[in-house]
Amino acid sequence: MLSMFEISMDKRYEIFTGTVRACATPVYAQSEEEFRYVLFEKLSIEVFSFFSEVNLDDLIAAGKVRPEDKEDCLQIRVLFENNEGHWRELGDVKTIEADPSFDDIRRIAGKLVKIYSGYSLLDKETEDKLWDKIFGEYRFVPNCVKEPYPWIQLPQPCRSFRLKNVWNDEQEALVNSFFVQTGAEKLYALDWHHDCFSFDPKDFGRLIKEYHDEDRDCNVYFPSYYPNDDYYFFVEKDWKCALFGHPWISEIVVYGQELIGLFEAKKEELDLGNNMLEELYMVALLWFIGRIPREEYVCFLEAIYMLPENKDNDFLLRLEEANGNITDTNHVFSQSIQYGPEKWDEEAIVRKIVETLNIHYRKKKSVLDTIELGYSLVKAATLSLEAVNSEPLVLILRAADYLDEEYFYPETGCKSFMQMLHYYSEEPTREEIDEAIAIVRKESAV
Repeated sequence: MLSMFEISMDKRYEIFTGTVRACATPVYAQSEEEFRYVLFEKLSIEVFSFFSEVNLDDLIAAGKVRPEDKEDCLQIRVLFENNEGHWRELGDVKTIEADPSFDDIRRIAGKLVKIYSGYSLLDKETEDKLWDKIFGEYRFVPNCVKEPYPWIQLPQPCRSFRLKNVWNDEQEALVNSFFVQTGAEKLYALDWHHDCFSFDPKDFGRLIKEYHDEDRDCNVYFPSYYPNDDYYFFVEKDWKCALFGHPWISEIVVYGQELIGLFEAKKEELDLGNNMLEELYMVALLWFIGRIPREEYVCFLEAIYMLPENKDNDFLLRLEEANGNITDTNHVFSQSIQYGPEKWDEEAIVRKIVETLNIHYRKKKSVLDTIELGYSLVKAATLSLEAVNSEPLVLILRAADYLDEEYFYPETGCKSFMQMLHYYSEEPTREEIDEAIAIVRKESAV
């Protein structure tokens, strides 16, 4: 094992900041055994090693730690030295965490973590100005479903991409490198209805992504570039480039020509797709089967066609020339999907069908009508045999068969139905399946 002095200064600082965060944040452990391991075999060793006077002096000399913070770090080390034996004798986790000396460590580390987190919390005035511009100038409309679309209207140049999978740490670092390459020195990281921050993207690898704020008695979470569970926006301080992420329709919108080019060049590494055509096709399918009026499709088409980036798009022009005629419009889509130069993502179409059915079921709470909608969409869509035989669509057809009046098996049918709705998320619970069975029995009795 390498000694502390054989580790690079950058790595020593990384472990130092991680130790500060760990001291400031409650230990998350699934068992008392795990808690004791984290506290006594990991955190305690890091405190003794990296909060030593020698290491702190090295970090101060390297300009990584402020001289005035040395005393607080040494105090944390002394508190560990004086109390570790006592903590080992205490009976359970709650008793250890309730110990006054443990509270002192959290309090001191809580001050340090704000200094070494790598970012600053935005004041309310700055935060309000940023959101006012996003709502007013860019017409941001937060919504948990796909309507309305577009959900944000940026000036050119901008480009939207579909997100296929959650980004891992390497992909997050790649996206951050894009901002570094653009020369951005300060970014605003905005998390809708939560804390917002400013930071230098060059410090991204050293950020403390989560810590407990003792002053406010809450956890602070720094957002990821991937919009995981909420709207996460990253904006260069002078609005030269930005990244806007929508969590529920799995879409990002990139603003700024240089940043767009960097995303385009690494589409495969980031597993990105262009979901605009698939979104339009889903709206068209709903019109084809009589679920929405022609005007809704026409408005959606015009909103996409009017975007400056699409002014020379021959496919959209052909749709415009079809003038909202179902037969002609369907022919344009079918020819494009089967033979056209446009890159259609059939997996995205399948996913859109499942998303549409989820929204419909949540709104209507009707199993039979949702299945009828799904069956109609599958039959109306121009898809390859491979896509039609994909598991989500097979589950739709299977549910329709088992809930048919002639062959009525509600348990099997509703299980297939719920598995389809949950195909891209967690498994359905027994309660959700039972609820669907109760709904379909009531519908069948009418």
